[in-house]
Amino acid sequence: MTTVTFRPQNLRLFKHSLSTKLSEYLSVGKPVISAGHPDWHLHQYVLENRCGWAINLDQDYKRTAIKEELKRILSTPKIELRRIGRQNRQLWEREHDVKVKARHARSVIGLSS
Repeated sequence: MTTVTFRPQNLRLFKHSLSTKLSEYLSVGKPVISAGHPDWHLHQYVLENRCGWAINLDQDYKRTAIKEELKRILSTPKIELRRIGRQNRQLWEREHDVKVKARHARSVIGLSS
């Protein structure tokens, strides 16, 4: 699970970032639960890549609603969780592995891959 702050001054800093936890979860093939501010880009990333679930919270969130959403997520069949995990590992290899991310930069400065 990855979360974000609701403090306006901090949200401006993190709105468009992806949590480092995301890459860690993807690398070990784990489904992701993103819980936090509805404007956080991580929610969109999780949904677009189908790598888990996004729980949109606002400052007036209700604990019972969060509990119900978590219960629903936790009732996901194991076969589906394994499928998401395999897909997440593939996403990490394709998009998050430092070796992949560094190729272009290394090429630009004249270093071999």
